[in-house]
Amino acid sequence: MNTIINRVFKPLVDQLDEWGKCEEDQRKEFTSYFDKFANELREALKSMSANIVLDEYPAQWEQEAKNIHSTKAPSNEMINDFEKLFNKWSTQISANLDNTEKQDKKDEKDGGPRQELDYWKLKMRQLTGISEQLRSKNCRTVYDVLSAASQNTSEQAGKPRD
Repeated sequence: MNTIINRVFKPLVDQLDEWGKCEEDQRKEFTSYFDKFANELREALKSMSANIVLDEYPAQWEQEAKNIHSTKAPSNEMINDFEKLFNKWSTQISANLDNTEKQDKKDEKDGGPRQELDYWKLKMRQLTGISEQLRSKNCRTVYDVLSAASQNTSEQAGKPRD
């Protein structure tokens, strides 16, 4: 969509000489909104490509993960793999958020209101991307397995597992 809008339609609209019965104010308003839309599309694509991608859990645990709510507790090997994956996600998310903070603080010296708005727009897209991934089936499964493991361990040993 970005390619079609920015490389096909935008040049056509910019070069359009014949607007028919369209008034000058309407033409300016249309081109202004069209330019904003094209820019937002470019920014959204840039934001999506810069966002992190959380790894999926190993396929070998697919069947055991589906049966997590049965009476059988998850295997220690599965729990260890899922804990490693969860810790990796946590590190990735923290590093990504810290990295953005450091990059944005460098530019802050000469920044004005537009830069502030752009910063918060980027931050919102970044957090939304992370949030959507954390609500995915992959992340929910890892969370459910680790929660079940934590409950089973606490029932057996009398204390919760971190």
